[in-house]
Amino acid sequence: MDIERIWFTASHASGDQILDQLLLLLEEPGAVLLFAMLLEFMLPLPNSWRLERLSPIIKAMAAKVNLPSNTASQSYIAGFMLPLIIMGIALIALLIVRMVAGFDALLSLLVLPFLLEQRCVLTPLINIKRALDDGNKELARHILQRRLTRECDKLSVMGISKAACEFAVVRLTTTWFAVLVWYMIAGLEGAFIMLLSSIIARCLPTNLKENSSFGYCAYRIEQGLLILPVMALTCCMFLSLHPRRNYLCGLDGLHKSGLMGYLQGLLGAWGGISLGGPRYYEGELKRFPRVGGPANPDPGSALSLFRKVRICGIVFVCVCVLAEAVAMGRAL
Repeated sequence: MDIERIWFTASHASGDQILDQLLLLLEEPGAVLLFAMLLEFMLPLPNSWRLERLSPIIKAMAAKVNLPSNTASQSYIAGFMLPLIIMGIALIALLIVRMVAGFDALLSLLVLPFLLEQRCVLTPLINIKRALDDGNKELARHILQRRLTRECDKLSVMGISKAACEFAVVRLTTTWFAVLVWYMIAGLEGAFIMLLSSIIARCLPTNLKENSSFGYCAYRIEQGLLILPVMALTCCMFLSLHPRRNYLCGLDGLHKSGLMGYLQGLLGAWGGISLGGPRYYEGELKRFPRVGGPANPDPGSALSLFRKVRICGIVFVCVCVLAEAVAMGRAL
């Protein structure tokens, strides 16, 4: 009945009324997010303008306060304060820019494409697949090693493929899908804080001994911010043929390895790919539970998982735009 009423009202509205409503719709968060996502897909934006460029500064700041002489409690407190200070300064700077600029929708449209890092994940995945197809395992390992904390110099073709799958799932979710969700929840500030928390957590990996206590709070902040995006990603499982199986595999991963285990189990089951397993950090072997599907990954598996997460993001944005259009129609 609502749809029929909206259609009847729209068909009897004047051209000026419809144009006004369309202009209002284009200023809604969902429409702005859709245009920003399309811009990030199409434009070769320079990486030098992205937040990732803050990584050396964050690591330098961490080295100043994460001293070897610190006790575990001192490292924990320093690791708690550093992310809050960085995010607080960044948030104040963003609010100042917003007040000076004035036009919220235009500002979001200009900034959001640089906060969405879909292309930053896609490019290395394509290069890894090309290297493996050419039999150049050394190049594939080098590309992965620049982006992962784990040691990649001993990985076989299957190991490289699995590491690339985990990189695709985790990185695209944290730096792209989660940014989409948080923009809809809290606007440009929410998207900014989500991406910045992910970058800080990557700069302070808890798998390294020097960051085992210092990076714990940054890791927990990122995990807390990921809860709602992962819930939204779970709702997108209706796109798969076996949503119940994927959900159960995700719960198995949650029980074994926390939120990241859930994410890898959920998407690994969707792609039928086994993730997790042993890996080396600083020469030390660490074993992670196996999650996901039954099959071992091949060189094309990472791009397949990448496309699944990207489809979920596109569906999420389209649903948001549709919901805003329906709300506009009711207001006619």
